[in-house]
Amino acid sequence: MRRESCLIGLAAGVAVLFLVLPALADRCDAQVLRYVVRADPFEVQLTLPDGAKQTAQPRREATHFYFLAEQGWPVPEGASDKRVRCDIRWEGFPADWRLANSFGIDRRTQEFSTTLGELRKAVFAGGDFRIARSGEGLVLVTRGAWKFPDRETTDLLDRIAQVQTDIWRDRGLSGHLVFLLATDKAAGQWGGEARTQAMVLELSRDTAQPVDAADGFAHELFHTWNARRLNRPADERLYWFTEGVTEYYGIVTLWRSGIWTFERVLSTFNTVARQYFGSPVRNYTADRMVEHRKADFNAERLPYLQGFLLAAHWNTDGRTMDRV
Repeated sequence: MRRESCLIGLAAGVAVLFLVLPALADRCDAQVLRYVVRADPFEVQLTLPDGAKQTAQPRREATHFYFLAEQGWPVPEGASDKRVRCDIRWEGFPADWRLANSFGIDRRTQEFSTTLGELRKAVFAGGDFRIARSGEGLVLVTRGAWKFPDRETTDLLDRIAQVQTDIWRDRGLSGHLVFLLATDKAAGQWGGEARTQAMVLELSRDTAQPVDAADGFAHELFHTWNARRLNRPADERLYWFTEGVTEYYGIVTLWRSGIWTFERVLSTFNTVARQYFGSPVRNYTADRMVEHRKADFNAERLPYLQGFLLAAHWNTDGRTMDRV
């Protein structure tokens, strides 16, 4: 019981320290961005309020398309927190194609309010995708053949989401999209990213069961709160918090949900500690880490290790105070 109250207390304390309420904006004053997405030739055309047009041609396969906003979705210049209204029309796509993006599912016309920052982190997909909703309301978007049924993935997502929602005590993850994409890497290997109202997990098609990538799902889902719902700026110097603390709570999630055993959690903690204290760059400042991270794996890994160990230390202090 103390462990649960401590974890919740830490998350709440972090929220108090880092939460920044977004500025309220009058919907009527928001800039209107009109998009037309055409199937053939595949292109995205943006019409700005002054009539100027911008066009992009993202990549498309015969049976589907999938791309991140920076790979082919025109977004005008402006501050990330600037609010805009979007009007999107999807034209000429086959009737049996599924459409899924950060702002809706299977809608050939879309109207919504968002920010330029959220547009820049959006994800767009369509074609022969399967879409399944979990019991907690998460939306799995995937395609192709896996070695496990989609139901195993949605069940795993629910177990993770229940624990993380308990930690944060908020509205949960209903409606959050989870894009599960196959790669040709070795079994069990994954890469992921949090996007606007979505997460992406690229997983080896040879993976035997989704639980083999449970740490990936847990890490990327936790990013829904840290840093997106905390409204933290995209500052690489804060990776110790946005990535490292998230790494720690991803592992906490797997333990509390019973997905990982305590022995595996302990082994992970010991591995992180060995990597940190043996790192040749562990005394790098945040600025130096940012300078070297793209060319040096040790520098890239450093904030993950720092934040993980700091979060574990804070959690230990919290449990100690519970006994005072």
